Amino acid sequence: GGDVVLLVEVATESLRQDLGFKADLYARSGVGLYWVVDAGTMQVHVHAGPMEDSGSWSRIAIRGQDEQLAVPASDATVSLAGLLT
Repeated sequence: GGDVVLLVEVATESLRQDLGFKADLYARSGVGLYWVVDAGTMQVHVHAGPMEDSGSWSRIAIRGQDEQLAVPASDATVSLAGLLT
């Protein structure tokens, strides 16, 4: 597994790549949690539970701009609005 607990991508024109081959690559690399911030729709695609052998994720959810996201290995939370300001 990897040492990266959280990796965040902010997508303006790269959303397809970030949700496609990059997501697969990061799962295979053992990244613990992968957030793709879609700046166009103000949503976060949250990827969790990397399955290194298949390069996929056991859980993927889409969160809205008003939701709070827990930051791993801390008591902190962040909102999408906070990520983009």
